[in-house]
Amino acid sequence: MSEKIKNNSCCALPFMHVQSEPDGKIKLCCLAKNTVKDANGNPYNFGKDKIDTFFNSDYMKNIRKDMLNDVQVADCKGCYDEEAAGGISQRQVYTQEWIAKDPSIEETMLQSEHNDYYVEPKVKYFDFRFGNMCNLKCRSCGPVNSIQLLKESREIEHPEKNKFFLYNEHEIDNINDWYQTPMFFENFRAQEENIRQIYFTGGEPTIIEQNYELLQHLVDTGKASRVSLIFSTNMTNIQDRFVKLVEQFERVTFLASCEGFGDVHEYLRAPAKWNVFEKNITRLANMDPWKTVIMCTPVIQSVNLADITKFFEWIENINDTFGYSRVQILPIILTFPRHLDLEILPLEMKQKALAKLEDFVAKHTRLQDSIHFMGRMNVIRDKCNKDSFDPEALVKFRTYTFMLDEHRGQSLANVNPELYNLLQSL
Repeated sequence: MSEKIKNNSCCALPFMHVQSEPDGKIKLCCLAKNTVKDANGNPYNFGKDKIDTFFNSDYMKNIRKDMLNDVQVADCKGCYDEEAAGGISQRQVYTQEWIAKDPSIEETMLQSEHNDYYVEPKVKYFDFRFGNMCNLKCRSCGPVNSIQLLKESREIEHPEKNKFFLYNEHEIDNINDWYQTPMFFENFRAQEENIRQIYFTGGEPTIIEQNYELLQHLVDTGKASRVSLIFSTNMTNIQDRFVKLVEQFERVTFLASCEGFGDVHEYLRAPAKWNVFEKNITRLANMDPWKTVIMCTPVIQSVNLADITKFFEWIENINDTFGYSRVQILPIILTFPRHLDLEILPLEMKQKALAKLEDFVAKHTRLQDSIHFMGRMNVIRDKCNKDSFDPEALVKFRTYTFMLDEHRGQSLANVNPELYNLLQSL
C-alpha cells in the first residue's frame, strides 16, 4: 500500500462507499457526525439526489484532498480518537481490507489527485438504513433509529424528556419515504454491477420489507453470488425466509447487537427476551462457517460495564463447544450521548470493573489472539483509567434512567445495584 494512503488521516471509504441515514441523508460513514451537504449547507439525500451529484460534491472532493494530504478530517474524529487510545479503528480496518481484496481502489485513490479529487462513482460498498422500523427500545438508541422509541417518547409525560428524545417532528414523519422513490432505484440500479458488499441496519433490518425486496432483486438478476452482506441485527427475527434468502449470497456477516447477559440485555434493550437472543445465536452458529461470520457487538456503557464478563463467558462457552471462535466479540464502546458513557463513573468503580475484565481476558487466549477485541480493550482501559468522574452528567443519566424505569416498569436496582445506589446518593 502506498505511503500516501498509509498516513494517519486517509480512509478508503470516501472513494468507494456510500452510507445513508434512516432519513436518506448521506454521511461519510456510520461514525461520521455530520451529513454530506451542498454549497448552501443543504444535506444531500439518496432518494432525491443523483449519486454523481453528492459522490463528487465539493464536500466529498475536499474530504479526499485532506485525507490524501494527511490532514485529519473533523468528521473522522471517532476513528482518530480510537487510534489514539490504542484501538484499531474502522478507518484502518476498511482501508486495509478493501485495498487488499481490490487493488484498483488504491489506484483510484491516487489518480483522484490528478483530477481535482473527482472519482467516477463506482460504489462497491453501500451502508443502508431503510427507515426507523424497529421492535426494540434500546436505551442507547433514539427515535430516528427506532419507531418504538419514537412512540415511547410521545407517550412519556416528563418535564425534561426533550433533553433526551431529540428529533424534528416534521422530518421524522417522512423518514420512510426516501427509499421508495424513483431516484433511489435509479441510483441503486446504476451501481448494481459495482456492488461487492451491502451493510444493512436500521431500524431492525430483518423486519424491513425493502431489504427483502432489494436482496431478492440481486438474486433474481444473478448478482447475489458476488455480493457479501453484513447485518446489524437485534437477533429477534431470524426466520426461515430470511435465512434462505441470505444463504444465496457470497458471504454473510451477522453483527449481533446486544447489551449483556440475561437480565442486563432485557433491561437495556426492552422488550427483548434473552432466551430468543440465545436461541438465534445458536441457530446461526450451526450454519456453514465458511459462508457465515457471527460477531457479537455489545455496547459497553455504564450499566453493563461491571458484569460484561458474564456475557463474554457465555460466548466463550459456545466457542468451547465448536473448538474455535465461532462467535467473535467486537465490543462497541459508547461515546455518545455522554450521560450514558462509562467514562463519567467514579474512578474507583471503573477500575474495579476493569480488574474483573482484565482477569477474565487473561484466562481466555482466544480473546487475547483477536487484535480487534484487544484494540477495543485498549479503549476500555483508557476510559477506566481516566479520572473523569462527572456528577453533572450522572445526574442527567439518573433523570433519563429513572424516567424510563417508571414508564417501563423496570428498575436499575435489579441489574446494577451499585450504580443505582450511586445515583441515589447524588
